[in-house]
Amino acid sequence: MAGFDRKAIIVFTDGLENTAPMIRDVMGSIDSRTFAIGLGTETQISTAALNALANGTGGYLLLTGLLGTRPDDTFLLTKYFLQILAGVTNTSVVLDPSGYIAPGTSLRIPFELNETDIDSTVILLSRTPVINIQVEAPDGASRIDPANAAGLGAEFAEGTGMQYYRFALPVALGAGAHAGTWHALLRVDERAFKRQLARLDNDPAGLSRARAHGAQFSLVVQSYSNLRMQARLDQTSLQPGATITLSAVLKEYGIPVDHRATVQAELLRPDNTTALLSLAEAEPGVFQVGVPATIAGIYRFRAMASGLTMRGTKFAREQLLTAAVFQAGDNPLPTGGGRDGKDSPPALPTAGMPGQAECARSILH
Repeated sequence: MAGFDRKAIIVFTDGLENTAPMIRDVMGSIDSRTFAIGLGTETQISTAALNALANGTGGYLLLTGLLGTRPDDTFLLTKYFLQILAGVTNTSVVLDPSGYIAPGTSLRIPFELNETDIDSTVILLSRTPVINIQVEAPDGASRIDPANAAGLGAEFAEGTGMQYYRFALPVALGAGAHAGTWHALLRVDERAFKRQLARLDNDPAGLSRARAHGAQFSLVVQSYSNLRMQARLDQTSLQPGATITLSAVLKEYGIPVDHRATVQAELLRPDNTTALLSLAEAEPGVFQVGVPATIAGIYRFRAMASGLTMRGTKFAREQLLTAAVFQAGDNPLPTGGGRDGKDSPPALPTAGMPGQAECARSILH
């Protein structure tokens, strides 16, 4: 890892601790920022140990829950990896929507870039390679596409289930494209879509979904920027009845974004009910809200900030976070040799997630 200014550890696990050394025994010697992804429910992985490890180094733990139970689970694991990569490199997530696009239709998805942004990466995730993407500049006419990207100093690349553009700001379009409302332009290749339908004969559910809704996608817009949001979750306990506090800190060039922004959060509870939370500005640039965690399970938050820069330009930031409460969640962390490896829990189902690890690796590298 020589030559890198920032170093981080990413822990990816689908089971409980069963091999020494145990996390509790070594966490005091880990000084690199650590992020963890738990592939499973709060009781199928070492949630308490991973949470303590990540929080103690300035990172965080993300839990997937049982994948394949909700339509937006399709890209969840890849989104987690992309967000962690952004966190390691001090890059911000500007926008992170998901949806479907039908053949014969186009989508113009707006996103805000501003004078504090140094470069941007626009990533399209899709289950099938049938969606074309271009990036439209704020003038509404100039575009970055696969043919002209290199000539504009931008990079276009394709991988398994993903495409992305990466470009420094300003872009050499007109007098120079920088601050303003950009658009990701999505359109389905109808011939490719028909060929894809023909390959779904052995997947009746997937065929029905594709015919009804079109092609599924997720768009992730990131920016390396001097305006950053850092969000975190703190819990009074890991057992039901705890209070989960969501905090978001907004800074521009290291200065708090003082009463120039609002922060909301979409909350998905363990029982699949949802809520839209408004965070109060407790002090300049610091936003908070408390949530009672009465039901055992995983609480998934999508924190969303919007506001104005010092120059009055619009900005937006997003971050995904998870918390969990469960019976015996506050039990002491295990130490010593751990359990026999034969007692490892079975592998978890990952239906509906083909190629996601490959997508994440192609971006990470």
